[in-house]
Amino acid sequence: MPDLPTVAEGGVAGFGVEGWVGMFVPTGTPQGGIDRLYVETANVLLRLDVKAQVLVGGSEVSGIPVAEMRNLVRNETSMWANVAKSNGIKVE
Repeated sequence: MPDLPTVAEGGVAGFGVEGWVGMFVPTGTPQGGIDRLYVETANVLLRLDVKAQVLVGGSEVSGIPVAEMRNLVRNETSMWANVAKSNGIKVE
């Protein structure tokens, strides 16, 4: 859609939203298990054939560290909660 203006061109300065996919485990999962899951998953995601397949689907592989993912989830949860609250959006 080459004629569709970007969000910034539409007058919304500072807009930035990215889609992402993450793996989650139940609260209380031992850190050793989390670390192993991260390493094994990262090893798979680093394979060239897997990266290529992800790219074909329009995404990229990043493999951010566990602590960074925790921060991302916290920040995004807070951001979207504020968006919902300030716009009177209710979860049904």
